[in-house]
Amino acid sequence: MRCDKIYVMDKGIIIESGSHNELIKQGGKYFKLWKEQLPGYEALEEVASAKRLEVNQI
Repeated sequence: MRCDKIYVMDKGIIIESGSHNELIKQGGKYFKLWKEQLPGYEALEEVASAKRLEVNQI
């Protein structure tokens, strides 16, 4: 993440704030949302890695 500060809101109220790393360490709502999306990012990284291998083999 390239954000200086992330704000997490719930029902219009800021419930967490900090950098990506800080929010992950807190283990709150941001962490839970990030963790739910992680498998999708991992799958994208696998595809990107495979494509890099194809390019490098040419």
